[in-house]
Formats: sequence, C-alpha cells, structure tokens
Amino acid sequence: MMAVDKGLASAVSYGIISTSITFFNKAVLSVFKFPYPVTLTLAQVVFAIVCSYIMKRQGLISYADFDKQHIKKVQYLCYWTYSLDGISGDIICRASRYRACGYGNSECSDVWVLLL
Repeated sequence: MMAVDKGLASAVSYGIISTSITFFNKAVLSVFKFPYPVTLTLAQVVFAIVCSYIMKRQGLISYADFDKQHIKKVQYLCYWTYSLDGISGDIICRASRYRACGYGNSECSDVWVLLL
C-alpha cells in the first residue's frame, strides 16, 4: 500500500510541477517578453540538478552516482534525439511550405517518405 501512495504522490507532484512550469514559462516569455528561451530552459535544468543534488545529500531521494560510461550513453542518446528532432523539424517545414504554396497532397509525397 505504501508503494502505491508514493507512486501516486510522485505522479501528482509531477503534474503540478509540470503545469506550474508551463504557466511560468508562458508568463516569462510572453508577458515579460524575456527574449532568451534557451537561457530560461538552461536555468531551469541547472535549478533541477542543484535541487536533486541537495535532496540526495539530505537523504530525501536516492539514485545511483553517475559514471563515465553512463554519461557516454546519455551523450549518445542526446545526439540521436537531437538528430531526429532536426529531421522531424525539416519534415514539418517542408509540409508547411507545400501547404502554404497551395500544392495538393500528391506534392507532399516526399514528406511522407521521410516520415517512414
């Protein structure tokens, strides 16, 4: 029973934090016109890492220490994720361009080949 409560608490916490950060980002980027979205993201990631480190040192959470082999695996994953993001971005741009030019669906066939 304890594990279910802990899991539920984790899911609810994640939902609240995720929603909060979305509203925070919307306010900072739109209302306050902060012109550096990548800097904002970097600051949030650094904040999350520092909070995780402090909570681990306090014994509130536990996770395995990082080693060089793990970092290499994550680095490899990040590279491929970045590459696939670039490909999907290219597909979206091509599809938008075809739609903007008024071409029919037959003109978008190369976009769907790239998706496959």
